[in-house]
Amino acid sequence: PTGATFENYVKLFTERDFLLWMQNSALVAFAVTITGVFFASTAGYGFSRFRFMGKRFGLLTLLTTQMFPATMLLLPMYIMLINLGLINTYFGVIIVYSATALPFCIWTMKGYYDTIPISLEEAARIDGCSHFGAFMRVILPLAAPALVITALFSFMTAWSEYLVASQILQDTL
Repeated sequence: PTGATFENYVKLFTERDFLLWMQNSALVAFAVTITGVFFASTAGYGFSRFRFMGKRFGLLTLLTTQMFPATMLLLPMYIMLINLGLINTYFGVIIVYSATALPFCIWTMKGYYDTIPISLEEAARIDGCSHFGAFMRVILPLAAPALVITALFSFMTAWSEYLVASQILQDTL
């Protein structure tokens, strides 16, 4: 192009609230990432290691929710957020993004935990660790690659989504 200038970039940073918008997006994306990693790592571990009534139904439900796009769930989520008083709040957006990212993240973590031998956990339990201690000291460090993938997926889910946020956040924050 001829006559290329930085004039539009100057307008973006001086006449618009671009840095505020970036800060809002980063705040929501990091909160969704932390939430996604925490819940996916614990729920995936539970589905992988424990036997309980409803386990198969829970996994099937998580798999079924992946068939529906977030835009299809927008109206029911919007109604729930209205009833909870969370429209136009960061917390409302974080809940919706986390709810849409968690099923895939839980399946990812469950699949990775299935590849870690139970004998490592048993050895930790023999050495005096509780279930939680074995999880924190043995399983989580071994699951670091899956935790990174879960974090990246959660972040990208929140960072690259606009339609849901534009409906939930109707006012400028």
